[in-house]
Amino acid sequence: MAKHTRNGPRLWRRRNYLINSAFQWKYTLVIATGVFLAASMMGFALFGSLHQQARARILHPESIDAWQSARVVVHFAVAFSAVMVVALGCWGIVVTHRISGPLYVLGRHLTKLGEGQFPKRRPLRKKDEFKELHNTFWFTVDSLRARKRIELATLTGILNIASSAVKGDSQRRISALESIATQVEAMRNEAAEALGDPADRPSQAPPTESAASAPDALALAESNV
Repeated sequence: MAKHTRNGPRLWRRRNYLINSAFQWKYTLVIATGVFLAASMMGFALFGSLHQQARARILHPESIDAWQSARVVVHFAVAFSAVMVVALGCWGIVVTHRISGPLYVLGRHLTKLGEGQFPKRRPLRKKDEFKELHNTFWFTVDSLRARKRIELATLTGILNIASSAVKGDSQRRISALESIATQVEAMRNEAAEALGDPADRPSQAPPTESAASAPDALALAESNV
């Protein structure tokens, strides 16, 4: 919840660190397990090397060089660390590909929506992450497409009414104008509600003003015929 200060409200702060618990716990456990296994393998390997050196020092103390033994341990630790870095790097590329791939696809889809076009559905791969987000996104796209179909049907009906009123008499034109005005006003109110900003909501005009504007609209329609 936002807290207010003397200079205004503070920014929102997330107190729940497990936003997507399944995803976060999965990779936290994977990383922790990988670090534990790597450290354990290195520890056992160093223990074995030191054990062999200690045994050789007891059996043949005159042939043991302390500096050479230390260099063997250091070289082994560096080589093991290099191997683990390469292995973890390759594993990291594979894992991040499962994450960055879906985000890249969703980013392109959002760009298409921003351009006013509906993207083509592209399923994720079997091991990709963010499948729940992917399903939510396509639910939103399907809802927007359904609303666009309703708007298209409404506009088609308005166009049919306007086309049929062109060849009719004055009474029929007045009736057509009233029907068109009602449907356009409904579409306008729906668009204003969808924006969610009170400043975008249209003010209701008095009935007398609407009635007074009908003859002017009819005269304009007749002049354009």
